[in-house]
Formats: sequence, C-alpha cells, structure tokens
Amino acid sequence: MRNEREIANLRGLYTKYFNRLEEIWINLESDTSSIEECSRSYFSVKSELGEEIQSIDNKLHINGKIKTIYQEAEKEANKYLTTRY
Repeated sequence: MRNEREIANLRGLYTKYFNRLEEIWINLESDTSSIEECSRSYFSVKSELGEEIQSIDNKLHINGKIKTIYQEAEKEANKYLTTRY
C-alpha cells in the first residue's frame, strides 16, 4: 500500500516535471523568454523536482525490479522453447 502511494506520488512529480519543461520549451520557442531565463528555469526545475523524483525512484528501485522480471520471463521462455522444440 505504501509503495502504491509512493508510485502515485512519483507519477505526479513526473507529470509536474514534464509540464514545467514543456512550459520552458514553449517560452523559448515563442521568444517569450531568453535562453538565459530558460536555462535558469530548467536548472531550477531540475534541482527542485529532479532530486525528489530521483530519491523516490531510488527508494522504489523500479528499474531493478523490471530487469529481474524480464530476466525471469526470458528464462521461462527459453525453458519452454527448449522443451517444445
């Protein structure tokens, strides 16, 4: 249950992060903001949200779990193919 809340929080942070990046991009493309302003905004967003995202991601260790599941699936598929063919 706790992991589910942390995953939901992580998804929310990713959404906020990418929305902010999109806003910076639009401001840059429409010449609403200078390159320097956009650069400052980018690094502000990166330090503000990026560190929090990385912290939760590391705590949940999602990539490691996905890799383990993939390896197990590959092993089972190979075992099936070996016995069938």
